Amino acid sequence: MPEMRLKPREDIARNPLRRKRAIRLLIRCVFFAAMVLLLTGLVRPWSWAPLLVPALSPYVLIASALAGRTVTAGWFSDLGSWWRVALPPAVWVGLPVLMLVLFSRRWFCRYACPVGLCTAPLQRLRPSAKTAFASLPYLGRWIAVATLAGAALGYPLALWFDPMAIFSGAFTLWHDPAAIAGWAALGGLVLIAASAALWPHAWCLRVCPLGATQELLFRGVRSVPATGRVVRKAGRASDRGPIRVSRRAVFSFGTGALAAAAGAGVARWARAAASRSTAAPIRPPGAASEGQFPWLCLRCGNCLRVCPEGILHPDQSPETIVGYLSPIVRFDQSYCKEDCRRCTEVCPSGAIAPLMLEAKPSHPIGLAKLDMSLCLLSPENGERECAICRNACPYGAIELVFDYETYITTPRVDPQKCPGCGACEAVCPGINERGGERLESMERIDSRKAIWVAPHREKRGEI
Repeated sequence: MPEMRLKPREDIARNPLRRKRAIRLLIRCVFFAAMVLLLTGLVRPWSWAPLLVPALSPYVLIASALAGRTVTAGWFSDLGSWWRVALPPAVWVGLPVLMLVLFSRRWFCRYACPVGLCTAPLQRLRPSAKTAFASLPYLGRWIAVATLAGAALGYPLALWFDPMAIFSGAFTLWHDPAAIAGWAALGGLVLIAASAALWPHAWCLRVCPLGATQELLFRGVRSVPATGRVVRKAGRASDRGPIRVSRRAVFSFGTGALAAAAGAGVARWARAAASRSTAAPIRPPGAASEGQFPWLCLRCGNCLRVCPEGILHPDQSPETIVGYLSPIVRFDQSYCKEDCRRCTEVCPSGAIAPLMLEAKPSHPIGLAKLDMSLCLLSPENGERECAICRNACPYGAIELVFDYETYITTPRVDPQKCPGCGACEAVCPGINERGGERLESMERIDSRKAIWVAPHREKRGEI
């Protein structure tokens, strides 16, 4: 009878660990596949489906809630007109993840992060460098604390640094291969992948603000009951001397305070800079004030992808560097349709508040302005008969007024009715120029519009 050999204890102990890793990998692959399907638009059961991916981040949830824009009342026809919700879908998506993170250390990193799943194979290319990141400072914690401190004042400083926003933004290329915002996000993913290959785990454990936020939340929850026990023990044995605090704790509190002070300082500077701003671009309906919008925007590309008219574009020449690649509205070919609110449904950070169609006109994005020197009704331009802007306005905000003294018909804009949708600007033939010669033509060659949309005064950085 052959002698039976028992497996070593080490092999028996490894089996549960391998099963746990296999289950974790399976869950991560399921999350990854679901996110890809949502971002590519192959599966979109709800109009706000693209919001689900970046809204999973607790880092985005907390920062946007502190900034005061997330907790917003709204109606959602997809959920039923009879159901009034107090929070937008972004919060309902992020809250369960936040609860899991509080009681499971880095739960999101272990089971759901698509960036971590993509970089995991690259981290094995240099096994000898698996501890090279140990000498790096905890940049992620400083970024997270500074961002949250700035968010408390309305200006989350590095919200766009969230890996879920970067991952989501890269899928803008799926819908528009020439989108510069998508290429910028893809460049961020390439940098993260390169760091994973050269310095394994450096991004995840030292730089990523989402991972640092989870770590801070988990440690904060764990410290609450521990603090109570320490206080009770100190009360019973107060005569044994003072309680010792480790140098690491002092250093952590000190750097956290410095990061918070830096975030608050930058937020105050942003508020002052916004108040001095004299110009502002046209933002989507429901957008925050110009002072807050560039800080709240994740550059996730959701609004750019879902806009059916293609009027949203990344800002490549902003007034300040803070607004780079944030969405702006251009009425070159079309306008913001009165029956569309797609961009207001997919913003995960609250930079664009959720709006119902009934409330959309009460949140104007601008006001139509007129330059009679470029209008075809002007005598200097031939006094042609034209009523294109009036006929195109879906809100009836433009009327043609005849002056019996000058015998000139002039368009007039009612500011109480005009929401700045851009319908008039999109159809205005304007005065075209070619080689210095003015052409009265419907052909658009370096077109100068007689009517255009200017931002409202309250959108110019006034908080």
